[in-house]
Amino acid sequence: MLYRTMLALSACVILDSAYARAGQQGFWISANTDTYSSIMPIAQLLDDLQGSKLDKGTYAYSHSQIEIGERRENLELVLLTRMDDSYEFSEDTASYLYLDKNDLTIPDANYNLRLEADSLRAIGIGAGYHIKPNDRISSRIGINYLYAKKMTDGTLSGSLDASKGEISGNLSLDYTYSEDRIFDRVSEGVTGHGLTLDFDIEAEINDRYTLAFQARDLVSRIYWNKQTYTEAQSVTRLYNLEDGSYLSIPGLERYERNRNHIQSLPSRIYINNQFMLNEQLSASVNGFWYNGNFQPLFGAKFTSDRFIYSAGLNAETRAISLGIGDDQFTVTLGVDNIDPELTKAITAKAELRF
Repeated sequence: MLYRTMLALSACVILDSAYARAGQQGFWISANTDTYSSIMPIAQLLDDLQGSKLDKGTYAYSHSQIEIGERRENLELVLLTRMDDSYEFSEDTASYLYLDKNDLTIPDANYNLRLEADSLRAIGIGAGYHIKPNDRISSRIGINYLYAKKMTDGTLSGSLDASKGEISGNLSLDYTYSEDRIFDRVSEGVTGHGLTLDFDIEAEINDRYTLAFQARDLVSRIYWNKQTYTEAQSVTRLYNLEDGSYLSIPGLERYERNRNHIQSLPSRIYINNQFMLNEQLSASVNGFWYNGNFQPLFGAKFTSDRFIYSAGLNAETRAISLGIGDDQFTVTLGVDNIDPELTKAITAKAELRF
C-alpha cells in the first residue's frame, strides 16, 4: 500500500541559520534533514504503524539535502543531492489504516479516505545570484536543475463503510511512480529532469529589528517522459441469479500505462522576525509553512567572544533545538522527545565554511 512508504519528517528549523552565508564568500559543505510526523512517532511509522494510539494530524514529511558550493562576489554555484517525502491524508485515513495494521476491530462508520503521496530522489546543480541594493536590504534568487531516477506522485481517495464486521465502499487510485509499491509492476527505468526556484530577501528595518523571508521550491517542475502509472477503481458487480435474487461481488479494475507527467514539490517558506536585545543577545519569532501547513517557531541567539549559541522551540511539533557555530562551522540538532521510540520531530544540520 502507498502508506507503507510514509516517512515522517520534521520541521523545527531556526531561521537564523538560513542567512548564515548571506554576506560570506568562499566554499562550503552542508548537510541537513528535517523530519516530522503529526500522527505518531517516526519509529512507529517505520514499523508499519504497529504501536500506540494515533495523535490527531493530517501530514508527514521529510526533506534531506547535502550541498557542496562556492560563492564568489554575487554568484554562487552548488552541487546537491536531495531526498523528499511528503504525505497528506485525512484523519479517517490514518485511523482506518492504524486499526487495520494493528488487527483491531474497525468500528461501524463511514470512512472518507484521502492519501496524497509525493516523493523524489534527485541530484542536481544550482546557481544563485545575490543582490544588495543598499546596506539594509539583501536578496538572493536561486535556480536548481534536478536529475531524478526515483519518484512517487499519486492520490488514493474514496470512502469505506464498516458495518457489522463487513467492509464495503469505493476507492480510486491515480498513481505515477518509478517503483510500483502496490502492484509490483516492473520498473522501466525512466528518468526525470526539472527546475526549482528559490528566493530570499532580508531587510534590516532598524538597528534592532530584521525581517527576513525565505522560500524553497517556490516553483518546481519535474518532467517525466513516458513514466509508468496505474489507475485503479474498486467496483461492485451485481449478478442476477436464477431465483431472481442478486449476488454482489466486489472487484478491481486496473489499468497500467505510460504517460508524460509533471511533478511539483511541496514549497517550504520561512518568515523570520529577529530582535536584537543587546549586542550579544537576540530573539526571533518565526513562521514556517510546509506545503501550506503552518508551524510557529521561537528562537534565541547568544554571541560570545568565540561562538554563537542558538536555541529554538517549534510550537507545533514541540521540538527543542540547540546549536553552536562560528564563522567556519554550524551544528544544530533538535528533537521533540529524547526517547527514539517516541520521537515525532527531528532536525539536524551541519555546515563547514572555508
